[in-house]
Amino acid sequence: MLKNEMDHYYEKIQQRESNYEDLYYVVSQIKDHEFGEIENPAIQAFIDFIKPDIPQRCLLKGKLSGNWTIEDLASEAANYIIDTVRGSLYNHGSLDYLHPIYDTCINFNTRI
Repeated sequence: MLKNEMDHYYEKIQQRESNYEDLYYVVSQIKDHEFGEIENPAIQAFIDFIKPDIPQRCLLKGKLSGNWTIEDLASEAANYIIDTVRGSLYNHGSLDYLHPIYDTCINFNTRI
């Protein structure tokens, strides 16, 4: 549901689909707002928009049981994205291609 809403926005503005970074950003905003870490009126409006459909969508998928809250779903979605990216990096094999980034960070920190 979130990806559909985000794809609609990005297709209109940038002619592209949302990616995991976009999804993680919004899921994190929802999670942080719902847990009281931040206050975000724009996110609240989005939560109010999607919240009524959540129970029905959970039942239709048949994969979620119990009473899931928006906080639960946002937290699990964020964890899923993190786990998927982590798994993709581990499955990549050698991470030697990231050494220039690592070296830059180390060199930057030693100059400060």
